[in-house]
Amino acid sequence: MVGEAADPDQALEGVAELRPDVVFLDVKMPRGGGFEVVERLPEEDPPLVVFVTAYDRYALEAFEARALDYVLKPVSSARLEVALERVRERRAADRDAEQHRRLLERIRTARAWLDPGGGGRPADALPGPPGRLAVKRGGGYAMLDLANLDWLEAAGNYVRLHLGESSYLYRISLTELEERLPDDRFVRVHRSAIVNLDRIERIEPTGSGDFEIRLRSGHSVKMSRTYRDRLLG
Repeated sequence: MVGEAADPDQALEGVAELRPDVVFLDVKMPRGGGFEVVERLPEEDPPLVVFVTAYDRYALEAFEARALDYVLKPVSSARLEVALERVRERRAADRDAEQHRRLLERIRTARAWLDPGGGGRPADALPGPPGRLAVKRGGGYAMLDLANLDWLEAAGNYVRLHLGESSYLYRISLTELEERLPDDRFVRVHRSAIVNLDRIERIEPTGSGDFEIRLRSGHSVKMSRTYRDRLLG
């Protein structure tokens, strides 16, 4: 939504009502100025600030007040587009940072759940499916603890289970196995990959809206935009 104001009080009322992504302020306003508005903006989720003014001598003060841009009048359409592009870039970066924070919070929750010494539930008390998978290996079966899995990868009619440098094929589709896994600890991040939240070390944006997940094992798994929204929603 778009609004306008003639003085600082009206500007702040508009911010409270409309909750805009960005406000364009002049240094000089009737009964005050843009800096007064900046000082009184809400501390929680404030809008971005762009100064649009005829006074060039306040630029340093504006950036010290954390303004995103400082545009001098008269404003050309090209210069305005530059300011708007900076706004779009900052909003996108802020969204990625918030999603990253929420994902890390889920990881911390998962680690507390898996660590018996930290007061969480023991690893063999996984809800839903049993805490182990019996995976055919040679002439017998390997008993794998779900809590020890790093990530799971689709491989045709099988799922490849990754544990450190070892991997095992398990005859089931990734979608079927996903339904059996506790979703507070195993999350699908790509159409062909599921990760154990407790095994995540870092999450890094790739710059294209996707993320690269770095696991404690040293491996990396791509998180696609589609599943990023599902994971962080």
